[in-house]
Amino acid sequence: DTDGQQSWLSSTEVAATRSLVSTDWNSDTPGGALRRALSNVIGHKIPAINISVGMAAGRTYCMKIALPAEFDAIQLVHYHHETAGTTVYSAAIAATETAADDTTTNRYQPILGGSAQTALDSTTDAVGWRSVTWSGAADITPAAASGEEAPVVTVSDWIDCASVPRADGGTLPLLLVRLAALSGTSSFFTAGAGSEIPTDANQGLIVNGGAFADTGVMVTAPGSNTPSGGFSYTMPALGIRLRSRKLGLTIMGIGDSITQFSAITTDKVSSWGFRVAAALTALGLPCGWVNAGVSSFPQATYWATGKTTLPLWGPSIAVFASWSPNDGNFSSEGDARYKTMKMASRVADFIDTATAAGALPMVATGLPCSSGRISTADIDAVRLAHNAKMLQLEGRGIGVLDWSGILNDGATPQRLPVALKFDETHPNEAGCQLQADQLLAAIKSAFGIA
Repeated sequence: DTDGQQSWLSSTEVAATRSLVSTDWNSDTPGGALRRALSNVIGHKIPAINISVGMAAGRTYCMKIALPAEFDAIQLVHYHHETAGTTVYSAAIAATETAADDTTTNRYQPILGGSAQTALDSTTDAVGWRSVTWSGAADITPAAASGEEAPVVTVSDWIDCASVPRADGGTLPLLLVRLAALSGTSSFFTAGAGSEIPTDANQGLIVNGGAFADTGVMVTAPGSNTPSGGFSYTMPALGIRLRSRKLGLTIMGIGDSITQFSAITTDKVSSWGFRVAAALTALGLPCGWVNAGVSSFPQATYWATGKTTLPLWGPSIAVFASWSPNDGNFSSEGDARYKTMKMASRVADFIDTATAAGALPMVATGLPCSSGRISTADIDAVRLAHNAKMLQLEGRGIGVLDWSGILNDGATPQRLPVALKFDETHPNEAGCQLQADQLLAAIKSAFGIA
């Protein structure tokens, strides 16, 4: 349902997309490929991998998030980034009808029919709070992470939780999540202004949250224990899988800060992948975005994290940064060739892993970067040769996003265009939109969406 939302596509294109849902599942046409890619399980994870750590013990995160489709069950995917100390986590979830934050009740309690529904684990009605269990247990104590960039991932049980219609003019269903960190320290993500209101970038996929001093009763007795302060954009390192009444897609992005993208836009969430998921959802094709970007780390690091979690998320489309400036500084042509050889080998591993997980693999070419990374035209020629090899993957069932082709200044060595760069390594929001446009076009082409 696209009512009340801005769409990148015309009503004719919306109709064409919806018609593909009836295409023969086993057909070799793009429409058949779309049918095979659709799932009633959709993943959505806004926080990336390299986020903040060290939130003091005795805190409960309260989050309100819009999801791309109606749901009947929810699974939390928790990322524990802490390398020291023991943290015990417990959680509760609830559906709500309003994104309003004008009162404490509207902000933090599940609302239906204009009234708070504060019951916990009711067996006489579907509304109210639901306790989250983890292999049947009420809480989890993840092992310490080997590094902040290599979190320990724990998946909850499927929790019966039915979405409710919006009563505030919005269309996407809303979920409340409370996660209590009862000891040690915990990891968190801080979004920014604009993440909590519908915008052209998020198309209604809003999110907000806060962290509050708590002994855990906000989870064990959520109806009578509510924060008194407002949201602060601080939210837990969580992803969400939803069992939907609709079929949809999941896009997973694996890369460095150009994938994570949380330092570029004001809202800190609307990366290229998020924008495409939001656009497809607004089109009427529900889509979630799983951000597995690892800022400041080389390809070996972000692929190690991505490889372990890609089968868990089971994305329809997986996008991999085939080359990273974080593998430099490239001191010579030989150094660049050696490091680029390693990156190309990981691309092959990514393609195998994504294919085995049932995802359409897409690789992105390496963007121009700073003179501190690539100082000469001869060294840059190694990056360009790598990109040319990636482009040869087109037509072999692998998508190629030639971001280097649309984000270079034409100089020798190439740099990011002034009008499209945030700094010497990262595209700005306008550049991000070009990346999103190209990814959206590639998905439309792969699945035959008009």
